[in-house]
Amino acid sequence: MAGSSIKIYFFNTKEPSHCVHGAQDYLSKNQINSNMLIRTIHHAIERKQTMEALQASEERYRAVFENTGTATVIIEADMTLSLTNTKFQQLSGYTKAELEGIRSWPEFVSGNDLSPGNYEFKFCRRDGNERDVFTMVEMMPRTREKIISLLDITEQKRVEERIRYLSFHDKLTGLHNRTFFEEELKRLNAPRQLPLSIIIADVNGLKLTNDAFGHNKGDELLANIAQIIKDSCRKEDIICRWGGDEFAILLPQTNKDIAVQIGCRINQSCKKAAKKPIKPSIALGIASKEDVLQKVEMVIAQAEDRMYRNKLTERKSSRSAIIYSLQRTLKEKTHETEEHAERLRLLSKSMGQALGLSSNELDELSLLASLHDIGKVAIPDQILKKPGKLTHKEWATMKKHPEIGFRIA
Repeated sequence: MAGSSIKIYFFNTKEPSHCVHGAQDYLSKNQINSNMLIRTIHHAIERKQTMEALQASEERYRAVFENTGTATVIIEADMTLSLTNTKFQQLSGYTKAELEGIRSWPEFVSGNDLSPGNYEFKFCRRDGNERDVFTMVEMMPRTREKIISLLDITEQKRVEERIRYLSFHDKLTGLHNRTFFEEELKRLNAPRQLPLSIIIADVNGLKLTNDAFGHNKGDELLANIAQIIKDSCRKEDIICRWGGDEFAILLPQTNKDIAVQIGCRINQSCKKAAKKPIKPSIALGIASKEDVLQKVEMVIAQAEDRMYRNKLTERKSSRSAIIYSLQRTLKEKTHETEEHAERLRLLSKSMGQALGLSSNELDELSLLASLHDIGKVAIPDQILKKPGKLTHKEWATMKKHPEIGFRIA
């Protein structure tokens, strides 16, 4: 009974020191001398303190695990998930109850032995979508368990990919840019890629389109021609926007005859294309490197030289095509303008004949008369065809057509 009384007395005391003092007082009063009993009491107190310390440590550990800032999971030796934090549950799309002790790590990341270290993985979510994750794997001390932290870097990777894409692509046409062309030229300038053919292309009428219709229409013309070139070339050909109105095409393992065929396809496609806003027209220059000793810079220069010569040769025909395209546009915009232009053309020709102008001068006068209102092709339809009175702002826009016509001429 005495032992029972002592036990109740001790463990109803909140402070451990009170337990010891209480026991000593009790033994003293009852003239009991028992070192074993005191040691038992000390042991019980130490055990209680150890349990409290372990509980506090576990609570701290769980708090750190939960608030680490990354998706964190502990997996067993057999790859089963034993503990997950909230961020991991959000990343995976599963609840805690659906993960712990049920799901296995390979369900989320396949083909990895999970040796300690840092990795980049494709993490598969519950909905089947993949996320890019940076993963840190560590062994748990004195166990066969692993603790894995995952940082979602999907958006970061997308930004990096976008930057990488823009650094090697032309934003307007979607084609590769000159930087990429120069990098690929270094790679392809090798014996096994010979013969290496190069096509340099220059767009006809871009400045005219920009001046007459605005830069948006000029951009549309460039994009249209870029698509024509892309559709005319082969999958392995490398098409780049070389400069403002120039394109360059690298054709590895391609002789000059095949390169000429591809150039003909481009020209034929331009002739068949709709006018946006004028019919696409392009001058091409083709050259080939067939010998290892040839300098590729000289081949490019040769292709450029041939392109400029072709541009000069085709200037008259391309100009005629542009004029025809503009006249068609003017006709479509307003029948009144077409009839008015024809009357003025006939009147000007009659006046020119009366003045004794030469045949060439009469042709020029006739052309200029028919194009005297050509600036109206750049005036918006809602202003040009408005049935009622124009506002001050609309009238100011309308009065710009002689200036636009002058730039076209």
